[in-house]
Amino acid sequence: MTDKKLIPLAQHADYAAAAEKLAGYRAQLVAARAEAESIGLQVRPIQQRTPETPEQILAAADGAMAGTMPADLPERQRRNEALIAALRKAIGVQETELARIRNVHSIAAGKAMRARHIATVGPLLAAMNALADAIEAERAVRDELDALGYSAAQLPSMGFVVPAWDYQFNPRDTDSTFWRHWWDERERYVATGLTPAEHDAALAQASAAAHRATEAAKVIAPKRTSPDRGELVN
Repeated sequence: MTDKKLIPLAQHADYAAAAEKLAGYRAQLVAARAEAESIGLQVRPIQQRTPETPEQILAAADGAMAGTMPADLPERQRRNEALIAALRKAIGVQETELARIRNVHSIAAGKAMRARHIATVGPLLAAMNALADAIEAERAVRDELDALGYSAAQLPSMGFVVPAWDYQFNPRDTDSTFWRHWWDERERYVATGLTPAEHDAALAQASAAAHRATEAAKVIAPKRTSPDRGELVN
């Protein structure tokens, strides 16, 4: 068990820097959207004054030359739209990077807490066994009445159903795939210290190593040209 006290994730320098960078991108995006709204408020009234008659067309041209529409407005709009698109992409990339850093620190923190966690699982399994014993003892009293021919209606059942499954809670149900896996994974975790994912990875590595050894043996094994005479070919 480690005595090292874990610090909050936000206090890790790399995570804090990545989070600050992401916050900066998001703040810039808010500002760029505000700019887009400001440009839109300036452009819409001009766009709505669509000239129809020759006189209106000439008046619109005269107004443009006189500065009715700022010359830099279309360019501002184009540059701001490009900025918004770039910021959205940058935010997506930075969110991925922040998640990666969090995962790295989470793995280290989880390993540091593994021994403490395993120490809590043993009592939990003991409590589950005790609960299963109590459920079976309560059911046995009602079953005894039934066996004697009586109705057990005066003895309310203390069993309960898990709402999400519509399933009678029974930790020792050997016919239940869920409970078999539940006990196997937790008992193995206490015994080996391996999570289910780590256990599966270890099995896969062992299987791959065994396969490689088998293939290597096939390559180096001598071939016989005549099994009857035992002649070998190198």
